[in-house]
Amino acid sequence: MENRMNLLRFRDYPTLPNCKANHASVQHAVKFKLCNESFLSTPKSAIIDGIISYGGSTSIGLKLPCKAFGEFYERNHLFTQVPVHAHKKLAEVKPETYRNKLLGLCQFKNKVADDALNHSFDFTRVYNLFDETPQDYFYNAISLSCKANDSQFINFSDSCACAAHPKKESALYNSLMEFLERQALLGSWLSRTYQYRINSELLRDITPYDELVDLLLSNGELFIFQNGNQLPGHTVIMFYFSQSENDLVKYSIGSSSGLTIEEALLSAFEELYQCYSFLYNSESSEGLENKAGAGYHLEFQKCNHSAIRSTIPFMQNLSPAKIQTLSDLQQLHRYTQAEVTAELAQLSSDIYYYHTFDKSLALHYTKILSPDFFVHMALNNSLNINNSYARRLNITPENAFLGKIPFP
Repeated sequence: MENRMNLLRFRDYPTLPNCKANHASVQHAVKFKLCNESFLSTPKSAIIDGIISYGGSTSIGLKLPCKAFGEFYERNHLFTQVPVHAHKKLAEVKPETYRNKLLGLCQFKNKVADDALNHSFDFTRVYNLFDETPQDYFYNAISLSCKANDSQFINFSDSCACAAHPKKESALYNSLMEFLERQALLGSWLSRTYQYRINSELLRDITPYDELVDLLLSNGELFIFQNGNQLPGHTVIMFYFSQSENDLVKYSIGSSSGLTIEEALLSAFEELYQCYSFLYNSESSEGLENKAGAGYHLEFQKCNHSAIRSTIPFMQNLSPAKIQTLSDLQQLHRYTQAEVTAELAQLSSDIYYYHTFDKSLALHYTKILSPDFFVHMALNNSLNINNSYARRLNITPENAFLGKIPFP
């Protein structure tokens, strides 16, 4: 027994050398933490710590642990359990049009296109979002633990558009909404454009957190933008700026997509308060240094200052709020998931989803991705700015705004 356990403990794992990817404990949480604050009328935020990764969320009631554990398990899966289904040269991928799109994701430093085409990559099976046709996608573009041999061409990791849920349909829906949210964020940021502003006072009417809205507005400013440029559904991004020198949190942000504007606003506001409460509790600095994937959260802590406002392009181009009243809000189109999918199909036929089912946890894991859209959020890491969606927004490498996105 001792020899078997030693094999489990000491097998190499590239992210954290002291932890082993096949040890049972790696797949489960070791700590559940509630963030503390003095407000009784607010949603609560929780952090789930594991040996390798972590997750967190903000909500009320039983939704809080469900959402927090969901994020923990999805991130943990992406670090430790994404399978490799094929190992072959990129030149062998069919059809040629799809292969060329994958080639467009490759990063070239001292390499050329022929080097990538003749390189044998690890691939993971994905499925077309519209007709379920199976296809191969770069393992390194799905997993958060990159294969070193492929990192000379695919050297980015991104957890966007991932979800975990007991029902596959729900996991796919959550992945789809996050996919839209992140594409909207990148498209609007790089182009420095948004569709319209929304009166932040409306959060009192459409969320169960009217007292929290009052607290934030009495201590600072909230700005809400509809930023889903040429995308279906409703996507919003909101910013909070404190006006108090004594406030520990100077800045917070939330973004989300939904079939209705109300769904998007509620989810974005909960995310904004999640960022707020994590900063308030210093969760972005204490206890995360040894966690896989914590770099971007630690980087976000550096944005907690008043001057960050001047770096956000939307704040340099403020228009009057177009949606002023509850009546204005209720007149906006209420999408169905079928409508969203149909409109996405008009933008690209090459949108895929990764899916696997964990029997031990009874969880479905999904991730939506496409070479025709932005594949990660690191603007300083060879972002594929020449993608189809960027071209629809007239974004080019020459005019793209590449200032740091203050988003966790």
